[in-house]
Amino acid sequence: MLALGREYRARHIDAPLRKLLDIGGAVVIEGPRACGKTMTGLHHAGSYALLDDQVNRDLSQVSPQVLLEGDSPRLLDEWQLAPQLWNLVRRKVDVSPHPGRFILTGSAVPADDDTRHSGAGRFLRLRQRTMTWQEKGHSTGNVKLGDLLAGSPLRAAADTVDLHQVIAGILTPRLPGNDPAVPRAGAAAVGRLP
Repeated sequence: MLALGREYRARHIDAPLRKLLDIGGAVVIEGPRACGKTMTGLHHAGSYALLDDQVNRDLSQVSPQVLLEGDSPRLLDEWQLAPQLWNLVRRKVDVSPHPGRFILTGSAVPADDDTRHSGAGRFLRLRQRTMTWQEKGHSTGNVKLGDLLAGSPLRAAADTVDLHQVIAGILTPRLPGNDPAVPRAGAAAVGRLP
């Protein structure tokens, strides 16, 4: 599936996000910059508003309710740039009998505001992290940390990666928006190129 013209790579967060959308009115995806929150949100959204777009930010000052209109779940990406949307989303969740109305994503949290509701009972939070070894395409996922911690025996696999590939995979950033075929793009994205 395409999101903003890019192929979406399945993430481990997809299943938990679907579950939360089935039970809660709004889900907030939190995590570091460039870990794929926007792409994940777009993948699961029925419609979206990108608040890092100046037109949408201006609209949030004049008529913020318009940004909440659209098919559910409605993604409000970089919502912290228009923090007044938080209380409006809360109200929409309060009056709707349906779960999965909104997805909010953002890398920053706006300054505390006495008028902003805590979100308790309306917003479910989900933490997204950078891509895993498997999500980067370097592993089949046959070996799982949970299984190892549970004492399951480790099985050798024919699809193992050699040490040089492991080192290259660790040293080459694989951010969701970067093409793995262009390693300089990944290095530039994290400031490793002049």
